Amino acid sequence: MHKATDLTDSEWQIMELLWDDAPLTITQMEKLLKAKTGWTRHLIISFLKRMLTKATVRFEDNGKVKRFYPAIAKEDAYLMETKTFLSKLYKGKIGLMLSSLVENKELNEDEIKELINILNSSKEGGETND
Repeated sequence: MHKATDLTDSEWQIMELLWDDAPLTITQMEKLLKAKTGWTRHLIISFLKRMLTKATVRFEDNGKVKRFYPAIAKEDAYLMETKTFLSKLYKGKIGLMLSSLVENKELNEDEIKELINILNSSKEGGETND
């Protein structure tokens, strides 16, 4: 499994693009990111080089352009990032995180109901009821 948690915030932005629209060329990424980030082509290339080293992206080269793809699944990256977050801040215990959110009134009634539904579904081994 790859270490998606090593991704910087900027690299996460590139991964989100690739998960949504792969394959993408550097020129396409530049166009998609320019207005939002102001990144230059050279900066995107720097990010992609680091991401290639981390094995989080891959490319196919047809001679004219390189087409980039995610090398890790979105779900795997999110799960690894979540585990790292929980481990770092809550000693790996989701109960501590939820307790903190509840005590500080960060969850509204709908979110609490959704969590209860998810937990009940997990306990029963079934799907959530929306």
